[in-house]
Amino acid sequence: MVFGVKLDFCLSISLRSVTLVFLSCFGTLSCVFFLSVCTFGVL
Repeated sequence: MVFGVKLDFCLSISLRSVTLVFLSCFGTLSCVFFLSVCTFGVL
């Protein structure tokens, strides 16, 4: 029982970190895309 709870806890933490990494990567990519569109739009 305790092992299952610990496993769930580890899984939720890893899922959360994966989601955070995915969100930060997605945010960075969208920022770069937005900046390049603005730059090329001005040029």
